[in-house]
Amino acid sequence: MTKQLFFNYGEVKYKERLAVKRTPTFICEDPSYSNNLVHFDLAYDPIDYVFMTAEEIAPKINRKGSPFFTIKSNKSPVILPGELCEKNGLSLDEASKRAEMVQDNQGFKENVLMACDINSRKRPEWQNPDFSESQIYSHFIDNSDRLLSDAFLQTNNVEKRIEIMQQINDPRLIDFAKRILASEHPNCEPKIIMNFQEFEAERLLTEDEVPWRTLSDARRSLEGLESKEKKVKLNPDILSATKNYYNLVEEEIRK
Repeated sequence: MTKQLFFNYGEVKYKERLAVKRTPTFICEDPSYSNNLVHFDLAYDPIDYVFMTAEEIAPKINRKGSPFFTIKSNKSPVILPGELCEKNGLSLDEASKRAEMVQDNQGFKENVLMACDINSRKRPEWQNPDFSESQIYSHFIDNSDRLLSDAFLQTNNVEKRIEIMQQINDPRLIDFAKRILASEHPNCEPKIIMNFQEFEAERLLTEDEVPWRTLSDARRSLEGLESKEKKVKLNPDILSATKNYYNLVEEEIRK
């Protein structure tokens, strides 16, 4: 990916349900996130960008309608040969010339590197995420807790599960164990059930900007589908049942 003059790359933006095709050439690693490899999409003419300053480039990285974007090397991206550029509306000759213009302009590449640094200084300080699933990669699980977790999952006896949970040290695993107990054993300790109900309510009813799907998000998605009803054929029975289900979930949570 970093050695080729250019290549072809595709991704699906799941939130927008949009397939994106690109023919990029590599520029640099983001100095603040070494797994982020910054590229230039050759569908855009580099002549319009190579004379930009770092300050002008910075707000364009990973913005819609911009040639500057990153590929995460640790996500195992699917890379296709450069010869397929014609599928993206570029001739092999045109793609080669544009890639060479980028690669031969060291000043431009240095400006992109500085633009990454500008963006990194604008990012808010990283904070420890509130929820256990957001902390999965923060540190490894030791062997003792791993064995206890396996034992917890292999039994369906609520007393044994509580006994095993009390031996676990990792707070993330304890949190997951309590969620499983509350969802699979509704007659377990009242405090565990109460905490889980509070967790569900916070998750689903919040109006804050969060990285998971809330009831408000789900309802907005339905409204979006209804506004596109002429373009999207909707089953009215399924639509009505879905709305009723969301209402039922909210009623149960608010009890």
